[in-house]
Amino acid sequence: MPKILGKFTPYDEAEKLLDGKYLDGHITGSNISASGALTAGSLIISGDQQIAGSMKFGDDISDTHHMTGSLSLSGSMIVRGQTTLEQYDIGNKALVIKGATSIVNQVIGAATQKAKLEIENLGAIGDRTDDSLVNVLDLGEGFQ
Repeated sequence: MPKILGKFTPYDEAEKLLDGKYLDGHITGSNISASGALTAGSLIISGDQQIAGSMKFGDDISDTHHMTGSLSLSGSMIVRGQTTLEQYDIGNKALVIKGATSIVNQVIGAATQKAKLEIENLGAIGDRTDDSLVNVLDLGEGFQ
């Protein structure tokens, strides 16, 4: 398979020249597109970039993705698995929820995980039909 090594800067006819060729080195240009898959050992996106369409990160539940900075989402978020928020600044809250919040039972196959909120060393707020709750915080009959 032909290889192009070193620094390469495409020009208007680059698509015709490079279609199906293997490139190695630095590729620079203002607009680079691929009609198929783009595979990279490392992807660095600098500046304020916008990515349109759907994006999938990872192909296995054991994959880990690290990000630095803030994450802002518009739309919905579904997390499958346990979610841990770690607080590193005692002066700030680890989780702030604005708006209505629901904690609901989850049916997994034939089993049901009862809804509950556990507070370490204090107790749990949960489904009153859950016999496994110990140290239940009873908020009174007005809370159901």
